[in-house]
Amino acid sequence: MATETNIGQIKAELRKNRWATACLVCAAIVLLLSVALVYFNDLYIESVGLNSTAMVVGSVFGITVMLMTAINVLLFIGALIAFPFCGYKGRSLGRIFASLFLCLFAWAFICPTMGAVTPVHYRKLCGMNMGLLGRNLESYAKDHEGRLPALSNWCDELVTEAHTHLNHLCCKMSGAVDGESSYAMNKSAAGMKLSDLPGDVVLLFETNLGRTESGRDKSVRERGFYQNSEWIEPEGNETVYRNRWNQSGGREILTTEHHNNVGCNILFAGGHRKFVPAADIDQLRWWP
Repeated sequence: MATETNIGQIKAELRKNRWATACLVCAAIVLLLSVALVYFNDLYIESVGLNSTAMVVGSVFGITVMLMTAINVLLFIGALIAFPFCGYKGRSLGRIFASLFLCLFAWAFICPTMGAVTPVHYRKLCGMNMGLLGRNLESYAKDHEGRLPALSNWCDELVTEAHTHLNHLCCKMSGAVDGESSYAMNKSAAGMKLSDLPGDVVLLFETNLGRTESGRDKSVRERGFYQNSEWIEPEGNETVYRNRWNQSGGREILTTEHHNNVGCNILFAGGHRKFVPAADIDQLRWWP
């Protein structure tokens, strides 16, 4: 009997506060649709790559999600306004603050939607970094008789000579900070003429080389790029891993850990980048 009474009271409260309830239900539906749009947009871009069509589709998806987020905010504000006037009027302020808490709690679920925090999204961002690094390597080669930078300072050269932003060298899932690199250069390609390399040869790949248990013990201001440029200022950190910069090597230092061991992003000498599944990594070409 007590349970039936409680259920009856809940139904009565919902009927009494039907406008506020309707706002919250609609907001929940819009939120779920927003999450679905972000997820399918990530899958689409991952499947076709970052071509012009994908960029247009991504922009449409992004604008749609922003509009849906704005609708969500309005719905929650509507719920906040409706609660005091739909049965809570004249009662304790505690219930009004309870409804405010409910709105803030729901807002916490909207924020990830705007940030599109999914593994596929981070994978896409990492791939976008690769694409930008590829264009910067091409620009560098044009200014240096067609040759790629040397192994010993390729990160510094990209930053100072090709104006590469520091965060383009960091994959978010790797934990790298400004002044560190999540990527390594293929040691057999460094210093060579880019035009002499077959298009399917690995140029850059993901690595954890340099991330050690001893921690970050080197000042970021000791990096070569900082000494040779006046306009670069690392953001948010003063120390870095000593050897997590200018990494080079081959298959032995490649990692898939940044993406839950599903695979890793690869930049090829032909200028294209690809997310290569872990099962296909041994088929990559490392030698010209």
